[in-house]
Amino acid sequence: MTDAEAVGSGARLADQIFRRTLSIGTVAILGFRLNGHVTDANAAFESMSGYRREELLQLSSWAVLTPPEFRQVTNRAARDLAEHGETPPYEKQLIRKDGSRWWALCAPTRLSGAGSASECMEFIIDLTDRKKVESALRNAQSRLSAALTAARMGFWDWDSGTERLTTSDTMPEVLGLRPGDTLSGSDQGWDLLHQLDRDRHRRMVALGLREGRSWRDEFRIVRPRDNALACLEERAESVRDPETGAQRVTGLVWDISDRKLAEQALRSSEERLRLIVENARDYAIFVTDAQDRITDWFAGAVAVFGWTADEAVGQLGDMLFTPEDRAQDMPRRELETARRKGGAPNVRWHRRKDGSRVFIEGRVTTLLDADGAIRGFLKIGQDVTERRAGEEALRESERLFRTLAEGIPHWNCDSGMARAMYFATLTSWRALCSICASMRAMPCPVVGA
Repeated sequence: MTDAEAVGSGARLADQIFRRTLSIGTVAILGFRLNGHVTDANAAFESMSGYRREELLQLSSWAVLTPPEFRQVTNRAARDLAEHGETPPYEKQLIRKDGSRWWALCAPTRLSGAGSASECMEFIIDLTDRKKVESALRNAQSRLSAALTAARMGFWDWDSGTERLTTSDTMPEVLGLRPGDTLSGSDQGWDLLHQLDRDRHRRMVALGLREGRSWRDEFRIVRPRDNALACLEERAESVRDPETGAQRVTGLVWDISDRKLAEQALRSSEERLRLIVENARDYAIFVTDAQDRITDWFAGAVAVFGWTADEAVGQLGDMLFTPEDRAQDMPRRELETARRKGGAPNVRWHRRKDGSRVFIEGRVTTLLDADGAIRGFLKIGQDVTERRAGEEALRESERLFRTLAEGIPHWNCDSGMARAMYFATLTSWRALCSICASMRAMPCPVVGA
């Protein structure tokens, strides 16, 4: 083959390659001069831009394809082409024929000429879909960051093969790091743990790594920012690559200090309530469910009624009512009032375990759950049997005095002397009856009991 034939063959091959390149559907090609004229365009550019080749050739300038905010980067690329014949690839938006925009990766080069008369060609890849994915990813990351911040949570990812630790932007705040500090490695994280929790948590993590399983733990840290204690909860998942054996561990950690304080306050409150209830032996306190079956029976109820907690729990509350009150359906009527009004008075005689009676002044209160449904009833009553006996004795003494006074001949109840004697005597008898009531072993001189 002669040199001329070789040159001709090479030219034909180059022309075939060029034409094959022009026919690639995913790579747009635009031919242009730096003075603004479009000289050629392949079918891919037509598809991406919405212009036909003939319309592109008639454009006054290829600059109309570029939005104003991207003119600066376009002009810089044009200067590079004029001076150096090439420019690094760059991203920008282009305007379609219908006015919509699309993202493009542009890689122009100068073919011939110099200055504004340079003949150039630009290879263009449509980045619109990738940009949409990137935008969606940024939005998702932004929402995740906002959610982590609101929940006071941090995210971390550790690669055992490279010892690379990646954390979310919220981690410094969760760990209470000093301003500007970041969590640079796992050793720094271990140093933050409280010394009483460090070894236990190390054992749990080691077990999870060894067996390739998840773990969940609570521990305390000392925050570098203020040296204060904080309680954290962590959940992590360990996955081992079956081919390389490298482990990747991903975890979430969040601040539970407020929850722990609330739990401690609740425990303290429950303990105070327990002490109050257990020491209030003058008051019968117990709880029933919505069907009036006893669920809690405290020390005061044991002291007043005589049944132990083991004997009372599970029984219906109506066991405390007298036979005559049960005959009148008083247990059901009392609960119906409590259901309707949120509470009901409970002032009547009740029955003890030994069959004796005790007079109770108390109240039934309806217990509601978070949805407003009836969960049960709280019943609190005071044993006022002795006080009631004293009051009855006093009423009896007053009745006897009136009977005695009315039987005395020539007694003028309207005279000042009679009224003074009556009230003085009545006052003395009232005091005496009160003393007798408080000393149950001593017979009352007025009523003989």
